Amino acid sequence: MTNKFPASYYKRVIETLLSQKDEINDLTTPAIVLVDTLKMLSELLHLNRGRIFLWDESVQGLRIKHSYKLSKEEINKGRYEVCEGITGNVFDTGKAALVSNIMLDTDYLGKVTPRHLFEDKQVSYIAVPIEKNSFIYGVLAVETITHYDGDVEANALVLRLVADMFGDIISTYSLCDCDFEYECA
Repeated sequence: MTNKFPASYYKRVIETLLSQKDEINDLTTPAIVLVDTLKMLSELLHLNRGRIFLWDESVQGLRIKHSYKLSKEEINKGRYEVCEGITGNVFDTGKAALVSNIMLDTDYLGKVTPRHLFEDKQVSYIAVPIEKNSFIYGVLAVETITHYDGDVEANALVLRLVADMFGDIISTYSLCDCDFEYECA
């Protein structure tokens, strides 16, 4: 049996996000807000190992540009072609992905977090597009051990709000080299 977070947790998260959004206008270092928000998601909702994939012209694909609690090695492994795995598909389609158990999903490639690290736990993976004005800049993704919070759908909604905020930041501060065209095979 899983324990769901009470509504008060989500209220606290949303209030925190709104206060951070108010601070965006005064930003001198937008990357700090991105990482602080990933930290807040981890500490309050156990949405762990948050990562922001953005288009990188040098690798002609998505790459982790900002993260929380990932090693340099894991960050370097976080590269996806458009349409590759869950992350690439979210980028291509603009549709969120909710994987309730990474051990059972064949689209989960495990580049950043290999399956064998969680053989004894049920881990969910949630990925949502980061967009602004119908333009997709990248993907926000997190992992959560399911026994922390059984409400994956509620967490996906929170991530949608965060991704919208990130889209504003990335767009406003030109944090993405997004002059590209792609086509999935």
